[in-house]
Amino acid sequence: MDNRSRRHYAVLLIYDFVLFAFALIGVLSILLDFRFMVDEARLATTPFYFTFTGLSNMLLGVTALICFVYRLMTKRADLPKVLYLLKLTANALIAITFLTTACYLAPAAAGEWWKLYINGSLFNHLLTPLLGLAGFMIFEPSALGKRWHCLSPLPFMLAYGALYLIRCYSHVDASGHIDLMYDTYGLMRFGVLGVVLAFTGFIVASILFAFLLSLQNTHKKKNQQ
Repeated sequence: MDNRSRRHYAVLLIYDFVLFAFALIGVLSILLDFRFMVDEARLATTPFYFTFTGLSNMLLGVTALICFVYRLMTKRADLPKVLYLLKLTANALIAITFLTTACYLAPAAAGEWWKLYINGSLFNHLLTPLLGLAGFMIFEPSALGKRWHCLSPLPFMLAYGALYLIRCYSHVDASGHIDLMYDTYGLMRFGVLGVVLAFTGFIVASILFAFLLSLQNTHKKKNQQ
């Protein structure tokens, strides 16, 4: 391993460790209700581990830890294809979290939008997604693969969509109302068709993000050769 490769390897170790630390801070702060900025509760009433934000941050954090341990043990900068696809998927999903918060949840919260970016939510909605995406695009070596690999977020999105509908339909009250604790993003007010269309949009977006991230990494690797 030459000096340039050693530096790149060291940067990737630091990137994975810091990304894991960011995800851990964000997740634990919410789960333990630790308010290190201002004494304000988060807007959502849904248990954090049922939210897309929570699950995407947990996936990214666990993936970063696995990649850190793999690199530390193998002394290799590049990842095997399965870990690369896992990190690609985690970053595509965290991009959904970042953009949904900025473009949908923050405008919907109106004057309380800032509560989406305080305490643990600052990490979960902003810092961790930005670090994950920037680090992946700048530092992560590409594991060149087939274009269908960009479909890797599909199982996660389908599973979350099914979980969302199950939680909603198992908590309908006598008047047909569903509390926001279960209809986390208020999608059921548009009906089942609205939920299906929304998740179809999320699925398409996650696949597009995975495609663009893999395309950018492939292009970067070709330029370095």
